Amino acid sequence: MTETTIALAGLPRALSGLTIAHLTDIHAGGWVDRDFIAELVERTNALRPDLVAITGDLVDGSVERLAEVVAPLGSLRSRLGTFFVLGNHEYYSGAGPWTALLRSMGMKV
Repeated sequence: MTETTIALAGLPRALSGLTIAHLTDIHAGGWVDRDFIAELVERTNALRPDLVAITGDLVDGSVERLAEVVAPLGSLRSRLGTFFVLGNHEYYSGAGPWTALLRSMGMKV
C-alpha cells in the first residue's frame, strides 16, 4: 500500500481531508486467494477511509469459481461506502453476475 496526498486547487471545503482507499488490479483467482483478500480488507479498514474505490480487474475468473475468494470484500468499511468500476477482466468473466454479486456485498457498482 502507498499513501499519497493530493492537493486540488478549487476543491470544495466540504471535501477537504477526504480520504479514499483506491484498490485496483487485484486479479483474484491465480495466486491471489481468499487469505490475500482478507488481509487486504483488514489493512484497508485500518486506514479508516472515507470512501473505498475498487477500479477494475478484481478477478480472473467467474463468479462461480471466485465468489468465496472475494467474499471478504463484503467486510470493507468506510464512511461513504465502497464503489466498484468494472474492468475488462470482469467483462471477460461475466459482467452481469459480477455486478450482482458485488451489489449483494453492499458495493455501489
